[in-house]
Amino acid sequence: MGNLLFELRGNMNNLFVYEDKIIFKFLTDEKVIDKVDIESVEFSKASIWKNGYLSLGVKGEIKNSNGIRGAANDLRSIVFFPKQNELAENVYNHIRTLIEENKKNMSTIINQFQSFSSADELRKFKQLLDDGIITQEEFDEKKINNHFSK
Repeated sequence: MGNLLFELRGNMNNLFVYEDKIIFKFLTDEKVIDKVDIESVEFSKASIWKNGYLSLGVKGEIKNSNGIRGAANDLRSIVFFPKQNELAENVYNHIRTLIEENKKNMSTIINQFQSFSSADELRKFKQLLDDGIITQEEFDEKKINNHFSK
């Protein structure tokens, strides 16, 4: 487990943010979420009239969409008091950064896969050309189409 970055104490649970995961701890339960599985974060500041909350959307799980009412009963959420607004907002901003990093990493992986697929496809067409199955013109057309399809 990575270093502890944030610890937010809530009304009914605690939130621990590590470099590589987030843990929600309740009295009798615990929810561990790997940082690459976080898809969204919802945040509402607390005020003198209402508590605040922070809720995560996680890959493969149904997202809480009931605001603070849903957050109070959700293992991927924390409800907090006004005095914790600054810390909660720092946690929220950190999680948003993680989500952006996840998107960039996924985009890089997809681009690498597409690049590999394009190169692999060109190799196959070159082999067809060398075997005399397609003409040089057909190969050149495939090269052009492959280059512009990226």
